[in-house]
Amino acid sequence: MQYHSTADYPNCPLHGLVVPQAVHRASPPYPSFPPIMFYEGQSYGASLQGTLNGLSAIPDRDVRPTTTATSTKIKIRLSWPGYMEFSKDINAKEHNRAGNSIPKWKLALCVAQVVNAFYSANVDAIDHHGDWDIRRIPFERLRLLELRQVSTGSWQPSDHHSFVDSPNASGYVVPQMVYQVPGSENNLGPAISFVQHGQPGVLVGQAIRPTFCRGDPASTGMLDGNVEVDVRYTNPMIKIRIEWPGCQPYALAISFEEKIEGVTRTRRITKGVLAHRVSGVIERFRHEFQRSDSWRENEAWAPNRFELGRFVIHELRNVAIGSYQPVIVISAP
Repeated sequence: MQYHSTADYPNCPLHGLVVPQAVHRASPPYPSFPPIMFYEGQSYGASLQGTLNGLSAIPDRDVRPTTTATSTKIKIRLSWPGYMEFSKDINAKEHNRAGNSIPKWKLALCVAQVVNAFYSANVDAIDHHGDWDIRRIPFERLRLLELRQVSTGSWQPSDHHSFVDSPNASGYVVPQMVYQVPGSENNLGPAISFVQHGQPGVLVGQAIRPTFCRGDPASTGMLDGNVEVDVRYTNPMIKIRIEWPGCQPYALAISFEEKIEGVTRTRRITKGVLAHRVSGVIERFRHEFQRSDSWRENEAWAPNRFELGRFVIHELRNVAIGSYQPVIVISAP
């Protein structure tokens, strides 16, 4: 499955996430129009709430981009993760004899109205939508970066929003597919969060060192590094799974126990040791990853493009019985 992602905007000055929508696909050929970019003043992206309120300062607001060669309407599609695809038709041409394309400010307004309608239609949905639950993402924090044509008469917005789980993070969350096993949702444990030097996440480049798991909290920066990790499973071996965009699913087993020196018994591993072992899995994945069918669309996310020192583990999420998936952030260079 292909995603719009932050990798498409390497120079974007905004700190936040691009909503990883699945890209609507239609069989070619169809007339192709270039993406339509939006700015607000000198900043990339236009506030959807500001656009609705008539307060958005789009500098090229009167430019009339072409969105259709024949029809007077186009369809705006949203494929928000965790929700059914949502779409609405909008008028792409003025209601006059000339039939000019609508100006950019009106196009942004129409998109804002569609996204607002999506929010209104789904705000009371009781299904599980995970991190992308719109109840956790205020409409006021959304910005429209651009519109992309995805088929004849269909356009899809790329929406940006600030970090939800890690408001103090500076970087991009890798948009992994979530590994799921039907029927295991009610048997999952809580997420295991990491904090280093008072900031969310632990640096893989530091945690990978053999001395990290034996270091004291003051030297590692993990004040809870010596705290034992509490898990609900009796099997000491668990799988760390990585579902990196453009790559084959990757899984490697690690032990949730460690031997105590001078004693025959074992104990649960500490957070410091867990960070070290998960970092080892990420390092191996970075060297051993295999491309998937969606590699070409996600090549900007190639794991070996990023230095190991930029990888940050924010938390481990229990995604199935005996399986955990790390939330990985690529920090700003």
